[in-house]
Amino acid sequence: MVNFQKKPNGSVTVVPSLLSCDRSDLLSAVRPILSNFSVALMHVDAMDGRFVPSFGLCHKSLSNLRRAIECSFASCPQFAVHLMVRRPSAFWHDFAAVGASEIAIHFECDDGAAALARQIKSAGVRCCLAINPETKFSSCVHLLEHFSSILIMGVKPGFGGQDILPWTVEKVRTAADHRSSCGLKYDICVDGGVRCENAANLAEAGADRLIAGSAIFRSSCQKTAYGNLVSLLGG
Repeated sequence: MVNFQKKPNGSVTVVPSLLSCDRSDLLSAVRPILSNFSVALMHVDAMDGRFVPSFGLCHKSLSNLRRAIECSFASCPQFAVHLMVRRPSAFWHDFAAVGASEIAIHFECDDGAAALARQIKSAGVRCCLAINPETKFSSCVHLLEHFSSILIMGVKPGFGGQDILPWTVEKVRTAADHRSSCGLKYDICVDGGVRCENAANLAEAGADRLIAGSAIFRSSCQKTAYGNLVSLLGG
């Protein structure tokens, strides 16, 4: 079982995001990383074309990838699924059924976040609250007691390769201060625009997990790109 929170030595977990990899051959896309590193967790984006005007992986693609990894490697990462959809209540069961370890739902979605979080957790799956860049942290603090994690979007959701928005570090710091002052235990995750140039600042601000897509999979050498981030963050 992956340790979702920051490791005891203070290092931060680097989570590869499959949004930016070649989805026509997912196993080949992740092979350079899985062949050279012990990867505990990978990030999967699911989109409905309505919440964001893009489409991500479906639960069948995740199931096929899991089976392919299990046949090719000694161990398989766990998967955190980010539902960028209007009605996550219509999607989460399928991803839980194929073994998602965590499911993120958006504060801005059309379903009641607290009630849905209770349903997801009752199925034995961690639940994460995702917030868009324009959503203030203060808008969602009343919900955090229902969630294991908060996912702070550093870019407009649904599109890889964007530059991180400048206020993201301060939003992470605000979330970390709130967690400490209220004695809460939620993980802080950042998704979007994560690169070596900003990773250390995000970690210092209090992030536990940094989700990186284009910085890894659009690099000329995925192995080197992932290794550089892991080394930078003390992994």
